[in-house]
Amino acid sequence: MELDTVGRPRRRTGVIALVALIALAASHALAANPPGPGTPAPVVTTPPPAATTTAPPATATPAVKPRPPVASTKPIPPPAPIEIAAADGLKLHGTYWAAPERGPVVLLLHQCNKDRRVWEPLALALAANGIHAFAFDFRGIGESVNAENDSFPQYHDALWPSFVDDVDRMMSFMRTLPDIDVDRFGVVGSACGGSQALLLSVRDPKVKAICFFSTALPWIAATDITQFQLNRSIPMLLISSEGDREAPSKSRMLFDQGRDPLTKLIQYKGDMHGTELFTQDPGLVDSMVRWFASVL
Repeated sequence: MELDTVGRPRRRTGVIALVALIALAASHALAANPPGPGTPAPVVTTPPPAATTTAPPATATPAVKPRPPVASTKPIPPPAPIEIAAADGLKLHGTYWAAPERGPVVLLLHQCNKDRRVWEPLALALAANGIHAFAFDFRGIGESVNAENDSFPQYHDALWPSFVDDVDRMMSFMRTLPDIDVDRFGVVGSACGGSQALLLSVRDPKVKAICFFSTALPWIAATDITQFQLNRSIPMLLISSEGDREAPSKSRMLFDQGRDPLTKLIQYKGDMHGTELFTQDPGLVDSMVRWFASVL
């Protein structure tokens, strides 16, 4: 597993003394040249030894050589609108960003104070690098509304239980598309979307990688988290700001208990939440694309 404290991939070394010297030199350089606006400052918290020096358990998935994303030379199809009927008849609205060729897919689950449009920069980058992308508006948010589902912030206790079936219906739709390789399936969940991503990965063994994005895993039971930790050993990408309420502690908990060697933790200075981090670190989208390309 890998810990990234600045939001960019860390170069690995095998000599701990050299790491210490580099860290010391970097701290002096940072003091003399503080990062400019928009650049994430390093987190000073030192990861525990288990995160950096202990080899994964023997039961962990063997490490594989990451596959860097390769931008397709073929044109990317324009984003396609999606409309799927929920169990109660509500029309769920989404967007499909198709890759030029058959390949893996990532489902993007937005935070509950935003809608699916926040994923457009990431979705376009995924598609350009051969990874199909889907996003849809949770009920009561964005375009997925009707008279009974018109405000998730106001009626979240009533609407939240239906999210699970809504996500499953989106999954079923995606599996009908011929260009989707359903054996290479990833999911990103931001904030409340992280809770749905976790629940989905427990229900569906086809989920091969998961990105928890600024999530404190709200509105799910502790037993669901325990079931995920016990039953799934898949790569995780955990992203948060150190001042974003419970998100960094939940991310660190999942990271420390992760068993896959491709699991990675990225924590930022400040308190930006969810896709706001795309503005703090313009390279974050590329980092996420490269990680998914390496694990799917």
